[in-house]
Amino acid sequence: MRERWLICLTLGMAAVALWALYALLLGLAPARADPGLFFVKPDGTGTDCSQTNPCSLQEALSQAADGDTIYLAQGTYAGTGLAVISIYNDTTLLGGWDGTTTTPPVRDPHTYTTTLDGEGQRQVVYISGGDTVLDGLWLTNGSGFLGGGVYAANAQVVISGCHIFSN
Repeated sequence: MRERWLICLTLGMAAVALWALYALLLGLAPARADPGLFFVKPDGTGTDCSQTNPCSLQEALSQAADGDTIYLAQGTYAGTGLAVISIYNDTTLLGGWDGTTTTPPVRDPHTYTTTLDGEGQRQVVYISGGDTVLDGLWLTNGSGFLGGGVYAANAQVVISGCHIFSN
């Protein structure tokens, strides 16, 4: 009887282990509340990057997958590395978000100015691969041998309604 119980227990544990491996290989992850939409503020501290709990720009970029859109609220965003932001996938960045929870999100880049500032020390936007859209942003004070404001390699980039200056 004890042997039969041990066999059942072993088979049950093996089934759980196989299910866990299957889930891991498929990349099953918790679903986001608003798939594909991220909301950021210069002082954002959230981790779900929602309208009610915006995150930092770096947090949104680290979570974003191909086809995602990041709404940037009014304010100035600066970085500490080689570039204010580095983009490696198909991502859309939309400046001028009013920072509210209105649905759909309200944007007015002229009223809610969104600035990416290289502080004279780094590139502003570095893009490597993918299709990227930059819309409604002020890109300023970039520094770099190649593309202080925007540097793109092996990428298709659409820049619309942006002010790129003092780079």
